[in-house]
Amino acid sequence: MAVSTDHLTGHGSPAVSASEDAVRDFCALSPSAVLILDSAHSIGLTNEIAAELFGATSPTALVGRDVSDFMPAASRAEFRRICDELSVGTTAALTGRLTVETYGGDTLSIGLSARRITWRKEIGILCILSDVSDLVGPQIQTDEMAEGAKQRLIEAIETMSEGFALFDSDRRLVLFNENYRSLIWPRLADFIKLGVTFEDIVRETLKRNVWEASGVDTETLLQQAISRPEDVPSLHEIQYPDGRCIQQSKRRTSDGGIVSVYSDITALKRREEEIYETQDRHRRLLETLPDGVIILSGGKFAYLNPAAIHLLGARSHTDLIGRNAADFVPPEEQPQVLSRIDQVLNEQITQPPEEQRRMLLDGRIINVEVRHTFIQWNAKPAVLTVMRDLTERKRAEFALQETERRYLTIAGNLPGAVYQRIMYPDGTIVYPYISRGVFETHGVDSEDVKQDGKLLTERVHPDDRERFSKALQESVNDNTPFDIEVRNIKPDGSLVWVRSLARSRQREDGATVWDGIFVDITARKQAEERAAQAYRWLTEAIDSLSDGFALWDAYDRLVLWNEKFIDWHPRREEILETGLEFTSLIEYTANNLRHDMDDESVAGWVVERLQQHQEARGSQEIHTSTDRWLLVTERRTNEGYTVGIYTDITDRKKADHELYASEERYRKLVQVSPDAILVDRGGAILFANDTAANMFGVAAPEDLLGKATLDLVDEEYRIAVLSRRAK
Repeated sequence: MAVSTDHLTGHGSPAVSASEDAVRDFCALSPSAVLILDSAHSIGLTNEIAAELFGATSPTALVGRDVSDFMPAASRAEFRRICDELSVGTTAALTGRLTVETYGGDTLSIGLSARRITWRKEIGILCILSDVSDLVGPQIQTDEMAEGAKQRLIEAIETMSEGFALFDSDRRLVLFNENYRSLIWPRLADFIKLGVTFEDIVRETLKRNVWEASGVDTETLLQQAISRPEDVPSLHEIQYPDGRCIQQSKRRTSDGGIVSVYSDITALKRREEEIYETQDRHRRLLETLPDGVIILSGGKFAYLNPAAIHLLGARSHTDLIGRNAADFVPPEEQPQVLSRIDQVLNEQITQPPEEQRRMLLDGRIINVEVRHTFIQWNAKPAVLTVMRDLTERKRAEFALQETERRYLTIAGNLPGAVYQRIMYPDGTIVYPYISRGVFETHGVDSEDVKQDGKLLTERVHPDDRERFSKALQESVNDNTPFDIEVRNIKPDGSLVWVRSLARSRQREDGATVWDGIFVDITARKQAEERAAQAYRWLTEAIDSLSDGFALWDAYDRLVLWNEKFIDWHPRREEILETGLEFTSLIEYTANNLRHDMDDESVAGWVVERLQQHQEARGSQEIHTSTDRWLLVTERRTNEGYTVGIYTDITDRKKADHELYASEERYRKLVQVSPDAILVDRGGAILFANDTAANMFGVAAPEDLLGKATLDLVDEEYRIAVLSRRAK
């Protein structure tokens, strides 16, 4: 449904608001002469057609002129009355006919259509002028001249780009142009003709459903439309169903008729909508920006976004608007800041960002980054300032500086050197950073290394350089940490062992970066060499032992042994490796024992042997499957290790066996002797045969064991026995 919109008439009617760009576009595109007057009724903007109408050389020649200066007294008074009515809001639009004198001295009769608008934030007037001199020439009494004047009027009306219609006092159509019929009422073109009334036209639009007003009370709509022409002067915007927006300007004639001018402002409205949307986006953008945005006009705050208000410590814009910007600059810095602002205004430039200080409402001073740009604000030179709070950045910078200071202090006191090494795809190596400790590890100055990275590579021992280069390339190819120990030769000829440890990362340009350290490990290497020498001596000493030797760690894993220990083991090839567990060794031995013992006996032996090993106290004799006897002595060290000494006592065990066999033979010989035989030691009986038992009246020889020999001798013979024993 199409209806009339923005009914602008009567006291207090709002002015049309459009951006300056939209007004400029309207002036440039308008086929009529256009003047934009400011609040003082001076020409602020015009177009080429207006300049041609007034005989001016260009539109700029008219800017700043008072239009009434071109008018005689009567027209000047009428023009000022029209401007005053529009300015105070008595009405929004007026039309009139005035006389003007051009630069060339010609007198013209012009038709004026004026409308109140908002121009550069103030009340302005939009004037559309038409030269109607040919229509208002001297009145010629003859019918021929009157007809000629009428024809010229009709031709002038036909040349208008707007639709034109004149209704008499009875609201009958007495004059119109083709645009009124074909552009304004294209669906009523066959109906529009002289003599039809305005009411007839309205009824026909409803009949033909021009407004597509289905479901609407047509009678009410009819009465509203019929009463509208009586509301003059007026300015209406009519929205058509096809999307067009037509501006209708009406004015009453002296004889009670109505003159209506219809202008298609569809493009202008779209442009206004686009401008409004753009301005709204810009406004919302400014409102949401994290940086403060300030507009300075005449050295005062004219606009601040929320971020700027918050930045300066205010609660709202009312706390800041109109205040001098210099009041928020520390006094000692005001001359420099004001000088930069003046430079922006005078040279109409944009300055690069600069760090400055600002004083907040509560007196605190903060660091800010400021960027000034020249702009126009309400048709006046102004400065757009973007201000960023640097408080957090300053804190971060200070923290970073403090961290760097601590880092450099630590790096400078480390027993070595901290470095960053970069190797480019072409193989070039540089050291952007390296601490002073490199003098200890390589004998060169850190600043010299920063200038020439090859100085460090040249310090590597010739025998280690190939290994160093290979490790470096592997770190590049595999993106793995770099860890190597090499010998460096200092310029004075001394040799230093250095460990280089670094983590690598790849850059987008193909370079590899290592962040790492050099550590002097000469003392450690020397200690390792001494330890290795001591170990060699220890192994040689252990190998020289006549006994077997084995060392088990806290987890009962074999860590050290000698050849004797291996030689005595039946499965030598299975224990020739470090880390063999003690239980595994016992299992090997138990498997061999099963050839001569039953499973129960073997299991008992395993349990007993493991218990002996766990206790690691004293010595045990072990009979091996190879028919050898070993005396195993085990002791626990303070570190939880177990030392085992394996002594071959096979020969001793054989001698004992032979002795035992000899004693058995002797014992059997004594037992069968007819003489009583006693063996004593220290006066106590150790052995007695059966004959002795019978002689002394005991049940068995064992009853005599342990008794004193003298107790068996009669008292009178005891002295003789003692005497003989003493001899």
